[in-house]
Amino acid sequence: MLCFCVSSEISASFEAAVSARRMMPERDIHIIDTRSLSMGQGFMVLAAAEAAETGMAAPEILSMIEKMRDRIFFFGVLPTLKYVAMSGRVSHIAAGIANVINIKPILTIRECGRTPRARNPGSAY
Repeated sequence: MLCFCVSSEISASFEAAVSARRMMPERDIHIIDTRSLSMGQGFMVLAAAEAAETGMAAPEILSMIEKMRDRIFFFGVLPTLKYVAMSGRVSHIAAGIANVINIKPILTIRECGRTPRARNPGSAY
């Protein structure tokens, strides 16, 4: 069994899956930190499913996914920081100021890390 988790840099789902796997040591479960979100994670799942359908073994699939993971980059634009502030990841003051001066953060996930960037909507993307 392969379990594809959202990036461990931004979610606890990977650690939760690792903890759950420890409760079932008799099972052959592979937990994968996709280091991505959204379609980056989806592309890995689709590639693994296609490989499994062709009869590829789990170790080969894991190796393929690791190589693929290193080539996937995630970029996302948040129209507002409202929900980020509600989650406690950004202060309400910072979110309010960003809203007033119309800053739209561009988030990137690359090389197992997060790099928040902010752009003014008037500048070129």
